[in-house]
Amino acid sequence: MISSDYQFKKDFIFPNLFSKNNKMPDLTFPLPAGEIHKGGSCLAANYKASENVVAICDECYAQKGRAIFSNVRRSRQRRFEYVRSNPFFPMEAACQLKWFIGKSAKKGSNFLPIRVHDSGDFFSVRYIQDWQMIVRMTAFICQNYFQKMLVSFWFPTRMWIADNFLKELVSLQKLNNEKCVSVAVRPSAIHIGDACPEISGLASGTSVEDGIGNCPAIANALKNRKNGEELEKHPTNCAEVKCFKCWNSKIGVVYGKH
Repeated sequence: MISSDYQFKKDFIFPNLFSKNNKMPDLTFPLPAGEIHKGGSCLAANYKASENVVAICDECYAQKGRAIFSNVRRSRQRRFEYVRSNPFFPMEAACQLKWFIGKSAKKGSNFLPIRVHDSGDFFSVRYIQDWQMIVRMTAFICQNYFQKMLVSFWFPTRMWIADNFLKELVSLQKLNNEKCVSVAVRPSAIHIGDACPEISGLASGTSVEDGIGNCPAIANALKNRKNGEELEKHPTNCAEVKCFKCWNSKIGVVYGKH
């Protein structure tokens, strides 16, 4: 029996751990973007390997558009405070995912893609370990209740630059071998124009270029708007363009600067 949306909100301590936006096919898990001392969750936000090139974080998309609205900022900040302070976060997240998995299964779907950190990043080793627990619990849920379902986690991160983080990120990527779940921990490039990082033990990386890249959703978004004016109406949702390469750990992805 799948609870109603109203009952869902009554059942959980923090009922809005997962979110949705119009660019992603299903669930997202956003935290505040930006430097830690400014309230963000991105330890690598001010990291530059070279002063002669533009850092991708200097052009952060997650601090533009809807992200400037106060309600969006508050929601991300509350989520950030919750995951830092509540030891029950992994259990809460897994229970909420079970609800979403059941809802998807009821609609006849056997695939649930999740983008963790469409805004923000891993901010501590313990937090990476929390996500290891969540993925394991999700695999257990699917194996026991939703055997036909594949829950696919995509974790973009720049914290591969820190050795103590990298060890746990590799452990998280190893969970890609679990039944009923797939995991893509993608190392993100530091500078615009960098090649996609290839880090042993992680999924293929991502980068950003001044062109349109090989992401059809971002390419369409860039075609749709120029100088702030809407020119065309190409689809910009991953599901609408029938592309899920970001959840495929074997494919490197280059995004157009947006």
